[in-house]
Amino acid sequence: MSSKEKILHVALEQFYHNGYQSSSVDDIIAEAGVSKSNFYYHFKSKEDLGLTVLNFRSEEFRNALDCTLCNEDLNPEQRLLSFLKLMQSSQEEMGQQCGCPFGNLVAEMAEHSEKIRCTLSRMFGSLKNLVADVIVEGQLNGVFRNDVEPDNMAALIVNSMQGMLLMTKCHKSHDTLGRGVVTLVRLIETDEWQSRTDDNLRMV
Repeated sequence: MSSKEKILHVALEQFYHNGYQSSSVDDIIAEAGVSKSNFYYHFKSKEDLGLTVLNFRSEEFRNALDCTLCNEDLNPEQRLLSFLKLMQSSQEEMGQQCGCPFGNLVAEMAEHSEKIRCTLSRMFGSLKNLVADVIVEGQLNGVFRNDVEPDNMAALIVNSMQGMLLMTKCHKSHDTLGRGVVTLVRLIETDEWQSRTDDNLRMV
């Protein structure tokens, strides 16, 4: 592993578990086992490292979206449900309640770094648009209710998921997230499709 990769690996863990502002450059280089001059050879600043970490996590997230929201082998209800369940399982698999790495950065850095804030804003905007596209398709197929604008419904889903992920940190429990996933799907489905999701929802 190169020195740059070591720094990035340590920063990914420290920013997520300890928070961006609580993770100093000195802490990162000490754990990575590199010199300060080596750090600044690869990264102009801590903010530059933060943006690199954010871009790395965004790439991971895009791969996850390819398997869920963008998976055209699934119908709209399955695509949305698989995405929501992925958000839930990602917390459970880590065995911790650390919330969303993107949401955590919003809470920490929106008032401190305009570059990080704008990057996160674009990321969440793109996610909302993807969810809206799935909802439009589901409305056309009679899967999702059509009495709410797709953009508004998508924004509600994205915002609700972020709130639920935040509550996993507050309560140190996945229960709120699990119940919330079920409720979000129920709220947007048409009555005729609700019975078809019972088996899927029992798996959540």
